[in-house]
Amino acid sequence: MRLQAPPAIGSVQTLHSRQHLTVGLDGTVEMWAEDAQYLIRDGWTKLTEWTTEEEAGAEPSKPKTMPQPGSMEWFEMQKKKAEQSGGTV
Repeated sequence: MRLQAPPAIGSVQTLHSRQHLTVGLDGTVEMWAEDAQYLIRDGWTKLTEWTTEEEAGAEPSKPKTMPQPGSMEWFEMQKKKAEQSGGTV
């Protein structure tokens, strides 16, 4: 999920995945839904929910965004790149 952080928040420690995530310059941060639920209850704004293209059942209508460094999506992308090149993360 992508959330909008309240003003003056620069980073967050997630409860479920225990990650320290930096809020982007645009005031947003990406995280797992399990982590986001606690922040939404505390006033953070839910902007988007990520789904796979298969779940959506349609072609993407806009270019894909790059995951925020340090996010779970970013780590998964690094892992896939390493596997494709024969390396490890």
